[in-house]
Amino acid sequence: MHGEAQARAKRESESAKHQAKRAALNKDNLKGFTLVELLVTLAIIAFVSGLVGPALARQFDAIALQTAATEFTAEMRKAQAVARAMQSPVAMTYSGHEFQFWKDSKPIASYNLPPSISPLQRDVPSYVFLPSGQIIGREVLEFENQRGRKIRIKTDVLNGIRYD
Repeated sequence: MHGEAQARAKRESESAKHQAKRAALNKDNLKGFTLVELLVTLAIIAFVSGLVGPALARQFDAIALQTAATEFTAEMRKAQAVARAMQSPVAMTYSGHEFQFWKDSKPIASYNLPPSISPLQRDVPSYVFLPSGQIIGREVLEFENQRGRKIRIKTDVLNGIRYD
C-alpha cells in the first residue's frame, strides 16, 4: 500500500505541475496584445488619418474664413448703426491687416484680420457709413485664406451688409 500511496502522490504532484503550467500559459495569453496586432492597428489608424486629416484641415480653414467674415460684417453693421444713432458719418480704413473705424477723427473700433486671411485687393478702399444708412465705398470686398478659398462682403442699399 505504501507504494500505491507514493504512486498516487506522484500522480497528484505531476497533475498539480501540469495544472500550474496550463494556468501559466493561460496567464501569458491574457497579458495583452501581440506586436503584430498593435502594428496592424497603428497602420489602420495612420491610413484613416491620412484620408480624414486633409478634409478636416480644409473644413477648419473654411470655418475660420466664415468666422472672420461674420465678425467683420458685424463690425461694419455696428459702424452703420453708430452713424445712424449719432447722426454723424463713420469712416472705415484699412492698414496693416487691421480695419479702423473712425468718428469725428477719433478711433471708435477696430477689427484685426486673422493672420491666415487677407483682402484680395491690394488697395482696400475706405468706406464711409452715412447717417442716412448709405455706405460709400466699393460694393464688394473680397477676402482670401491661405488655401485660396474666397469670401465676399457685399454692401448695397437693398440688402445691407452681407457675405457669401
